[in-house]
Amino acid sequence: MRRLLWVFLFVFTGFFLSACSGAGRSNTAPPQISVTISPTSASVATGQTQQFTATVTGSSNTGVTWRVNGVTGGNSTAGTISTSGLYIAPNAVPNPASVTITAVSQADSSKSFSASATITSQANVTVAPNPATVEVFASQQFTATVNGQPSTAVTWQVNGVAGGSTPTGTISSTGLYNAPHSVPTTSTGSQSVTTTVTVTAVPQASPSSSGSAAVTVFAPNQNRQVGLIKLGTTGGNARDSSTSGTTITCCGGTLGALVSRGGNQYILSNNHVLARSDLATPSDNIIQPGLVDASCSTGATTVVAQLSQFFNLETGSPPKVDAALAQVFTGTVDLQGSILELGGTNSGGMPTDGPPHAGSGVAATLNRPVAKSGRSTGLTCSTVLATSVATSVQYQKGCGAGSTFTVNYTNQVLVAGGSFSAAGDSGSLIVTQDTADPVALLYAGSDTDTVGNPISDVLTALADPANPSVKPVFVGACGMQPARAAGSDGHAIGTPEGRALFRCHLARCRRPRPPRARADGSSRSPGARRRREPRPPG
Repeated sequence: MRRLLWVFLFVFTGFFLSACSGAGRSNTAPPQISVTISPTSASVATGQTQQFTATVTGSSNTGVTWRVNGVTGGNSTAGTISTSGLYIAPNAVPNPASVTITAVSQADSSKSFSASATITSQANVTVAPNPATVEVFASQQFTATVNGQPSTAVTWQVNGVAGGSTPTGTISSTGLYNAPHSVPTTSTGSQSVTTTVTVTAVPQASPSSSGSAAVTVFAPNQNRQVGLIKLGTTGGNARDSSTSGTTITCCGGTLGALVSRGGNQYILSNNHVLARSDLATPSDNIIQPGLVDASCSTGATTVVAQLSQFFNLETGSPPKVDAALAQVFTGTVDLQGSILELGGTNSGGMPTDGPPHAGSGVAATLNRPVAKSGRSTGLTCSTVLATSVATSVQYQKGCGAGSTFTVNYTNQVLVAGGSFSAAGDSGSLIVTQDTADPVALLYAGSDTDTVGNPISDVLTALADPANPSVKPVFVGACGMQPARAAGSDGHAIGTPEGRALFRCHLARCRRPRPPRARADGSSRSPGARRRREPRPPG
């Protein structure tokens, strides 16, 4: 007990001495309060906002009161400001055009700091042409008008990026837009679809103002062809449509490649492109362009082949393939089997048409650079990501109507990158970049990858029913230039990746036809036709 009492007295005495030891010292002067604002000046267009930030030092109370021209919170003439410093310019330029933004310390109202804001008129900016349609590899000159006057004092952007980028196209300081080398795509959250880009002009004297134009980049694969058609083009079954009330839904894909078997030539594509997911009848007409690119009417199409054979998706024995053949009509298809943009490049760096390597193709290998030319995205390049992928795809018998069923695939070829394909590229032939040897037949994809049937499985499944030893072979060249998209390094390149199950969307295109306008200016009318995007897998 005595020891504990000593400790207590020691502590108590120490406290007393400490308190006494301060006697006779001079007190330190309190710190001075100061206020600063960032930015110290700004140019704000009418109706626009500007964030100001106040910093208070010398006090634990860092709060400030904001004023505009001496009025707390501002007013409609000079503009208003929130308690967090967000200034909203008035709808009309005040006189004078410059206003004072002040932050007053709440700890000491005698301490404040002021910044200036110059209010400018919002410029009226227009960009022409608007809208615009530009083919891949091509260019389009845009001009800007500011407040009714042509102006070159603007900064040009593509999708918000000054000067643009490789995937969306680039634009010069004079407004010359150079389209990308393949059609831009965007993700729907589950698959890739083609998308427009936005070209914007921002006046240098009024950076808060802008004007824009919508640009549709398209591949030549979507055009109607005259004479002997090249492959890799838009096409499909002439009956690939459905009607519900006054709405017509039509579909299409890609006429992939030319093959020969038993002395006859055939177009190779997917079952769901040529044979309507098992619903078609042999002898159905195959047309170019597909209904999806002909306003759902066969009137603007050419019959190029007749459906001959297809692997039955629902009842066919494994290995499953999404493949079909259509016998070519004389004088309708390029006899060399040329595929759009799949040749070499000309002296100007533009891709040329060319056939694949003749024969039976080769097996896909990991990391092998590959290419394809399809209806929606044109020529794209990437690498093989995997060669033994399990895939589950839901099909619908018919276009936009009919029963659905699911097909499970194994040992499929997976190609890296969501931009490698999009809806409408189904039926495209995937070939090696260096030798153009066929490796797979594209039929589905997601927003990150594309999947194809191994080409050996495709050719085996489409052997002559009367003589299974006779299989199709590709019509093409004995040797050719590498198939390579200019600027292909902008496409996604993946690394090997194993997947137990890869769920895909069919890469067949179903989109709305532009509706006819009624007299009252609205966009709907009886009889308007619509084409819809593919449904997600189940």
